[in-house]
Amino acid sequence: MLRIALILLQAGGPAEKPAFKAWQADICRAQAGAGLAGWLRRLQAGGAASPPPVMPYGLDELAFGLEQALWDQGALQVFAAPHLHRTILDPLAGAVAAWQATEMVILPLDPFFTPWRNGAALQAWQQAASAAGLGSVPSRRLCCHPTDPMLLRALVRRLQPHLPADKAQDAAPLVLLLTPWPLGREETETGPWQARQLARELALATGLQADNIWLSQASPKGMRLGGAVPGLDIMLRRLSGRKVVALSVTSTPPDLQERAASAGVDLIIADQAGALAPLADDVERLAHLVRQMRVVPPGIRAAFGRRQCASGLAACPYPLVVDPAMR
Repeated sequence: MLRIALILLQAGGPAEKPAFKAWQADICRAQAGAGLAGWLRRLQAGGAASPPPVMPYGLDELAFGLEQALWDQGALQVFAAPHLHRTILDPLAGAVAAWQATEMVILPLDPFFTPWRNGAALQAWQQAASAAGLGSVPSRRLCCHPTDPMLLRALVRRLQPHLPADKAQDAAPLVLLLTPWPLGREETETGPWQARQLARELALATGLQADNIWLSQASPKGMRLGGAVPGLDIMLRRLSGRKVVALSVTSTPPDLQERAASAGVDLIIADQAGALAPLADDVERLAHLVRQMRVVPPGIRAAFGRRQCASGLAACPYPLVVDPAMR
């Protein structure tokens, strides 16, 4: 009997502040040479860290919604990891093995591929799955879905109330499109490249000019993060005195409004209409991705099964794809 285990991987740190600060420090060490040494020293010395971004709903609610939406796929159960520590992943992999899954779909919740988020999520799950004896179970692993139509539709829906009815460009808002952190710093990395593609698609879908959409990583307070997609502190300083609509690709930093006010930015967070609307949007788009994944052979894939990035980008996992026709 076909038994499909859908593994949801949230590539963030734990919710408890001491553990979250330790996770942030690990990320900074992994990004060697990224100009984060001063911030890392502050963090290790006990300095304040931003609270972890939170989803507007619980992972259990998302798991239940996906099981209901994917009823047509057969016997399917969702196993959700709130973060990537082995104390979470090892028992989760054990539960998948005990359930006797015959197929696994591994779905990181970030749309962008970076070594520190989706890459780390896929690697950590692979280690936990191997330890649980799941190495022979066919698995389909999603590396990214940066311009998935369902993601784009959800972002447009949240932004729509803040757009001028007549699409007059002189009344169009400045949109601060917030990506997960860390995304990467260089133009040649997958994360910044994918974020720019999403911003371009969002401009086309809304009728906004490309220069009305500004990209920023949702980096912690106090981190001076430059590069291809600057960190939040630097971007807020650039936007000082402006009226801005903030639109988060995944989760919104809980201190965003406070940080914007401190920087002199008149900021509105794009309407999320409570927890119900983003939950329904995410159930719909993630179920759509699962159906896409299940019609392609096992391995690492992007959305729609084909490579979505320009060739030559750093850290792209597509050399690992076995089937050359899918590259």
